[in-house]
Amino acid sequence: MNLDAILRRHEPTVLEQITKDPLRFLASRAYGLSANTIETKTPPNEVPVRIVCISDTHSQHAKLGTLPDGDVLIHAGDLTHSGTPEELRDALQWLASQPHPHKLFIAGNHDRALDDSEPTRQALLDAFPSLTYLQQAAATLSIRGRTLRIYGSPLTPQHGS
Repeated sequence: MNLDAILRRHEPTVLEQITKDPLRFLASRAYGLSANTIETKTPPNEVPVRIVCISDTHSQHAKLGTLPDGDVLIHAGDLTHSGTPEELRDALQWLASQPHPHKLFIAGNHDRALDDSEPTRQALLDAFPSLTYLQQAAATLSIRGRTLRIYGSPLTPQHGS
């Protein structure tokens, strides 16, 4: 299959989706129904927990301006553009300076300085004790008597053939 065929392919019809993979079709439809009916209202006597999630800043964090207030700040990958230790240190310094009480981050495919094989990795992580790095791990946070468990993984599914 050439690139032109990939870029110009049509969206499969419902019948094509059912025929190709009936179980996946049903599962995605069932998930969509349940995801749309989750009750998220905070009881009237409780202050809501505010979670701010950003990603793909690609070393442009200085241009973001002020982030919304929140109890938890999550950076969900691609803090850096090139993935150098210097870029990562700068991004983590910025992340650590944010006022959110809980700050978590996950590596993206650009954040090579966080690869297990990178010799500067542990020193970078140790330099920012106020940050929690999630690498196929969960963090348990206690916020105003509530417990939040947040899982993060830098693994990216492979796309294409």
